[in-house]
Amino acid sequence: RQHLLIGNVSVMRSYSDCQLWLGNGLGGLDIGIDWLQGLANFVGQRIELSTLTGGTLGGHSLAIICLSDQLDHSGRNYVWLRNSHGERWGWGGWALVAPDVVDHWIQSGAAFIGVSDMEQYAPRAIPVAWMA
Repeated sequence: RQHLLIGNVSVMRSYSDCQLWLGNGLGGLDIGIDWLQGLANFVGQRIELSTLTGGTLGGHSLAIICLSDQLDHSGRNYVWLRNSHGERWGWGGWALVAPDVVDHWIQSGAAFIGVSDMEQYAPRAIPVAWMA
């Protein structure tokens, strides 16, 4: 079994941040959201804003794995979410999450952390004396 070390983490502040992180293949997203009754009882493929109903059951941690090829009305990609609640939840333990839901969660204070095994990029010195 191979163990990967975390080389970089980044806080996501919008759906656009998530899309760039996932689209560039930097890694997945660990998220911490308010777990609502509508999410706990979710069976289906797509989580839309209308799914976010009912009272809170506390916090819950999930993983967003990658962008989907399915687009919303604005041409933004849904994201694939994996839940630990087993095969009966969602669509075999998975769900497509609408971009509007991602933005709603982030604006509501949910934690969205990009996690990568790649080292963080940093500025590097470029010798330019030869250019003078």
